[in-house]
Amino acid sequence: MCWVSHSITLNKQIASENIKVYKIVNFYSGDLISYFRGFTYEINKLYKTKVTPTSFGMDFNIISRGFHSYSKNNKLTFSGGLLYVCDADLLKSNEIYSDNDGLVVVECIIPKSSEYYINNSGEIISNQIILSNKYINVNHTNVYKETFEDLFNRIFN
Repeated sequence: MCWVSHSITLNKQIASENIKVYKIVNFYSGDLISYFRGFTYEINKLYKTKVTPTSFGMDFNIISRGFHSYSKNNKLTFSGGLLYVCDADLLKSNEIYSDNDGLVVVECIIPKSSEYYINNSGEIISNQIILSNKYINVNHTNVYKETFEDLFNRIFN
C-alpha cells in the first residue's frame, strides 16, 4: 500500500509529543496483521522504518514504506460490504477494506520525535508506531459515519 499526497510539496513533521492515531488491521488467531502487506504486529512494541518520499510531477507524491494510520477525525462508514475510511467531511475516501470477521481498528501512538506526513485526506504515514492493546472489531453492524475518536469513546468510555 502506498501513501499518496496530491500537493506540490510534502510537509515533513516531527512529533513534539506522542500522537494518538488509528490503524486498521486483521485479527487472526490472536495476531494483529497489516491489511495490505501481511505484517504481524505485537502490542506495545515500538516499530521503526525509514520513510522516503518520491515525487511524480507537480502535485503527486508517494511514500511506499512507512506505518500507515488515520487521524482521530477520519470517519468510518460501511456500504455494500465494504469499510470506507473518509476525510472528516465524508467527501473523499482514503481506503476501502472488505468487511470480514477479522477487521479491527487499533488505537496506536506515533511516538514523540517521530517523522510523519499527513495527506489532504487525513491519512498519516510515519517512521515509528506502537500498537496499543485497545482495539475494536468493526463491521457493518457497529460503525456508521463516525470518527475513529467517537468510536473509541463510545466503546471504551
